[in-house]
Amino acid sequence: MLRLDPDLLVVPGWIYGNPAGAESFYRSIVGDPALRTLRAVREGRVYRMPEGLKAAASQYIADAVEYLARLAYPRLWED
Repeated sequence: MLRLDPDLLVVPGWIYGNPAGAESFYRSIVGDPALRTLRAVREGRVYRMPEGLKAAASQYIADAVEYLARLAYPRLWED
C-alpha cells in the first residue's frame, strides 16, 4: 500500500460484533505513523463505507458505485 500511495482509502463503516470497531479501525489507519505518509491519509481522504452500501447485492449496488464515485471525483458532482 505504501508503494501504491493511493489517492483515497475506503474502510469499513461497520464491523460485525464490535460497535466501536469501525471507528477504532479508522483511527488506527489515520494514526499509524507509516500510513500517515500516504497521500490519502495526508489529504484527509480516508472514508468509511456505509454497511448498507458495501453489502448491496441488488439494484442498490448502483448507489454504492455513485457513493464511491462522489468520493473519488467530487468535482464531477459539483453544480
